[in-house]
Amino acid sequence: WESEADSSYTITEAPDDAISGESGTKLILHLKDDASAYLEASKIEELLQRYSEFIEFPISVWKETTEYKRVPDEEANKDLKEGEEPKMKTVPETKEGYETVNNQKPIWLRPPRDVTEEEYQDFYKSAFRNSYDIPMKYSHFVLEGQVECKAILYIPGMLPFELSRDMFDENARNIRLYVKRVFINDQFDDLLPRWLKFVKGVVDSNDLPLNVSREILQKSKVLSIINKRLVRKSLDMIKELAEAEEEDSQYIMFWNNFGKYLKVGIIEDDRNREEIASYLRFYSSTSGDEYTSLDKYIANMPDGQKDIYYVTGDGKKKASMSPVIEKLKSRGYDVLFATEPLDEIMFESLRSYKD
Repeated sequence: WESEADSSYTITEAPDDAISGESGTKLILHLKDDASAYLEASKIEELLQRYSEFIEFPISVWKETTEYKRVPDEEANKDLKEGEEPKMKTVPETKEGYETVNNQKPIWLRPPRDVTEEEYQDFYKSAFRNSYDIPMKYSHFVLEGQVECKAILYIPGMLPFELSRDMFDENARNIRLYVKRVFINDQFDDLLPRWLKFVKGVVDSNDLPLNVSREILQKSKVLSIINKRLVRKSLDMIKELAEAEEEDSQYIMFWNNFGKYLKVGIIEDDRNREEIASYLRFYSSTSGDEYTSLDKYIANMPDGQKDIYYVTGDGKKKASMSPVIEKLKSRGYDVLFATEPLDEIMFESLRSYKD
């Protein structure tokens, strides 16, 4: 089979010695003049690690490696006396040979019960090139039915650097899409809504073609089904963190890092607005240095209070100085502090809570 990389090809009978061994496939690629970079082993490795890191069969690259070894220094040992320890020197030794480049194992293909906590953390660090972060939470699940896929989602332990500069950074590659373990893309924004931009993970589907594009996904029901499941699993992770808030400070860390994303969720996600609202946290006129939730606020409302009150201000201190607070406190009402520009837009979208 021969082709000039256009729409045509020719097929001719191959000579008997074209393949070494009894079977197999041999590909000979002829590079264009401006593609000499692809002759470098390092470039081939880079592409393989990006797109074929989790292919099950081994992929090896022929490369030259240099090792350093200690050998006796003949020149320095000419006058070596009996009993003296010989002097050594370090010399480079160049070797050529095949080296396997896809050593990573796709842990999402294994049953969750067979994967240890350490393996989940190691995979997170290697897959997302973040050796210093330990994820707060992860979810490993299988989607079955109309669409089949396997996935692992993580809530990072800290705000990713790229999101600290721009909370919706287009170059923040948070979800890696695989088809049959072949990496396809990590910039499909529609896999998760932008208010979950901080969630990282991998999704591997057998129902999509290997040449899947953004346009194909947008027209496919597959995307909508996967999206809903990923959102549901992300909310479940947030819920688990929030439910452990009394015994564990992790949720406060989560809120300080990612709370602004939940506020965007209130504005943009009509379907899950009420649930997201239960995970919001605020300072209030009675909470001191502790956060309070809308559920706690409602539980502490005196008889006769029908509304949730909040004041806006540039920071907790300025909000607490609002003249309206004293009037409301005299009635026994607590007042939430909306201290960020996003808060006012968020409350306009929320309108009501458990009405």
